[in-house]
Amino acid sequence: MNKKNNLQQHEFAFYIPSLKDLVPTLLKGSLLHFSDEHLFHRMVRVVRLEVGSTCILFDREVNLQFEITVLKGKKNIEGVIGNTIKNISFLPSVTFLLPILKKDQFEKAIYSLVELGATVIQPIFTEKSQRKWGTEKDIQRASSIMIKAAEQSKTFSFAQLLKVMTLKEYCSVAKNESDKIFFDPSGKHIKECVEQLSKESLVLMVGPEGDITKDEKLLLKKSGFEFCALTPTIMRACQAVAVSVGLFRSFLGAKKII
Repeated sequence: MNKKNNLQQHEFAFYIPSLKDLVPTLLKGSLLHFSDEHLFHRMVRVVRLEVGSTCILFDREVNLQFEITVLKGKKNIEGVIGNTIKNISFLPSVTFLLPILKKDQFEKAIYSLVELGATVIQPIFTEKSQRKWGTEKDIQRASSIMIKAAEQSKTFSFAQLLKVMTLKEYCSVAKNESDKIFFDPSGKHIKECVEQLSKESLVLMVGPEGDITKDEKLLLKKSGFEFCALTPTIMRACQAVAVSVGLFRSFLGAKKII
């Protein structure tokens, strides 16, 4: 009994695309049935849920409590819906221009951006980008990482991943509807940057390994980017991603129901 209670102290969350389409109404007490071998494996074999266990199911619009009542075969799961809640998103919205980093660093950055509540992830090729990225396999891999981060952090309304662009392409189409910040040691103190924010949306960017070029920095300035010193030290790009989004979410942590 104690072992089961300890397991249930952490309520696992599972992303189910188009959850709202599975039943006509997600009313409390309604039955919900899945016939999904992958989901069954994750619930039963990986996290060891059983009949009577509860978890959270979510898509990009809602999240709900789910109590397992039937486990059958290798893929059939049935349970009772508890409370259903509309997801919340965070204000201001944050679009993060993420340079294409080395594979492991890029994936850590993707995870952090979802975990810390970025709204949009815009992958960016800079002049110093050292590898290609953007194939269907790359996007599927990134999407899988994002889902894992959303499940772990319970960031139910998690970031949208956009098609990769070059920095020049982004600046050519960038609008002036957002406050734009590039994190650079030569910039203003972060407190001063935060105090100057005036819009409900932010665009944030860090440099890749080896930084961006002087021409690219000039391009950012011409496109309305404010340069902000994140810390007095030089961090790895993936750490700068996590620190920057975490700080701005802490300073500007408003929420809204989507």
